[in-house]
Amino acid sequence: MLSFLQYLIALVIGAHAVAPPGVPPAVPRVGPIVVTFAVFAVLAALRGRTLARVVRVAADDGLPAFARTFLVGRIGALIAFGIVMQGFDGRELPAAIGVADWVLVPHLVRLAVFAAFLAILRVAFHPAGRDLGVVPDSAIRSVGNELGQALLPLGPILPVFALWDVFTLAPSGTRRAAAREILTRLPVSQSVLMLLTIGVALAVMPFILRVIWRARPMPPGPLRTRLEAYAERVNLHARDILVWPTGGSQVNAAVVGALPRLRYVFITDGLLETLEDDEIEAVFAHEAGHAKRGHVPLFFGFSCVLVLMQVLPGALGSAYAEFVASVHPLTRAVVGLLFWVGLVFGYVSRRFEQEADVFGIETLPQPAPDDGSTPDPADHPFGRALERIADEVGGIREAKGWRHFSIADRVIFVQAYLSSETIRRGYRWRVGALRGTLILAIAGFTLAALAHLPGELATVPARWRIERDPLMSVLQPLSVATQPERLPIIRAIALVSSADLARRAGRHGTALRWLREAARLAPDQPAILAAYGGALEGADRPRGARLVYARIEALQGVSQAVRDAARERREELAAEARDHGR
Repeated sequence: MLSFLQYLIALVIGAHAVAPPGVPPAVPRVGPIVVTFAVFAVLAALRGRTLARVVRVAADDGLPAFARTFLVGRIGALIAFGIVMQGFDGRELPAAIGVADWVLVPHLVRLAVFAAFLAILRVAFHPAGRDLGVVPDSAIRSVGNELGQALLPLGPILPVFALWDVFTLAPSGTRRAAAREILTRLPVSQSVLMLLTIGVALAVMPFILRVIWRARPMPPGPLRTRLEAYAERVNLHARDILVWPTGGSQVNAAVVGALPRLRYVFITDGLLETLEDDEIEAVFAHEAGHAKRGHVPLFFGFSCVLVLMQVLPGALGSAYAEFVASVHPLTRAVVGLLFWVGLVFGYVSRRFEQEADVFGIETLPQPAPDDGSTPDPADHPFGRALERIADEVGGIREAKGWRHFSIADRVIFVQAYLSSETIRRGYRWRVGALRGTLILAIAGFTLAALAHLPGELATVPARWRIERDPLMSVLQPLSVATQPERLPIIRAIALVSSADLARRAGRHGTALRWLREAARLAPDQPAILAAYGGALEGADRPRGARLVYARIEALQGVSQAVRDAARERREELAAEARDHGR
């Protein structure tokens, strides 16, 4: 689990509490940062040497020991990274090297610090991993594989950070800065934009992974013909079947992409070297199950629920929302990731993996024995493939994973599913209930967001005029209201801004008419009334201006200074009128 989550947690730690625009950033403490790296490197090297001896002496316990130690090392890397970023102001490294105002680059700089910790860990543990055959022969290639795996969790998220940087780094007074100020006040619209960006990133991810993983099309031959025939039989559409070179260190396969024409099936060289053709076909059928059962769209919808439940009014309940708001933002983000992705997402993922297993064994029936007897469930190609992978890697048969049940449990389930109709009925009911619950949750939150969007978007024109007009900055606090009862005020603000534009264009009559309507819509707003009074003065209508200033004097809940200013101006106009006989 941590190998997937760690990059997301590192991204959150690095981005948290960065100095906002206009505030001088803290200076990273280089000395303590260097010491942290040195201590981490020494500890990793010592533990790596000990682990290498354990692997050589206790072959049977070598892989579990390596996995446990590497997990602890990853946690240590996260802790060291947190100390550097938050304790020693390493989060301000982009400012120190002059790239703080670059789009996306600051996030990559901070992530590079975390990647350095992982590289140290990979190099220190490489001798033990090489002896076990779970890492490439080259330490440099092992580090490269680690960084390549980071694309899976970070690939869809980094474009969101890039898009937000485009707005947050915009100079004041620009259209992008105005759009930023508007988006910060429209939480549902902002979340929908973010989710759309993630959706686009997911669509192009297969092409990026193909390049990063250096995957090549599977060469023509009996195996490719066999896999293509299976894909045609189950109506699986993918752009290509690719071989993923890992130096034989990974025995795995993956289907990447939600859309048929934007999808690849990746098969590692280690899997091809380990399994027989019918077993490879069984693993391919499992990956086809992910695509045919729509797991990628469901996972994306599942993530949308997480985002929308935090921004839709009332989705969390007022008491819970207040409690969450009281928690430190960094703690809230990390705990939220661990709970949602680590526990809830992991639970759903294990059931989807099981559903893909079922799809594979149902669409790839065993051939009947020559004697006409019933096929032995223990001899199904998929079960044999799992057992062969367990034997080849060693020490993982009983290991339970974040996204998978253990190989032992999966083999038992496959055999039981093939043997018992009762088990098949029970499984279908459970997976149907899970899918139904997910679909209802996704549909419910999607409909709630769509219902909320029109109210937010209706305020955009008024907010845009306000943000784009420096003269209206004094009225900006009024624009935060989005309740229906406050919409007349927002319309009045928009009219005031439009009137100023009309005045600058020489259309004084139009400006006066719009200000009169604004005063009618917001008769209790002194700033709007003052703008109307000033326009009347400019149109040489002092009597009307005096009446407007008298209305400001009579307002309740207005400061005495505002009343005094209106009274003084009204008296000045009255004196001028007497002097001119008006």
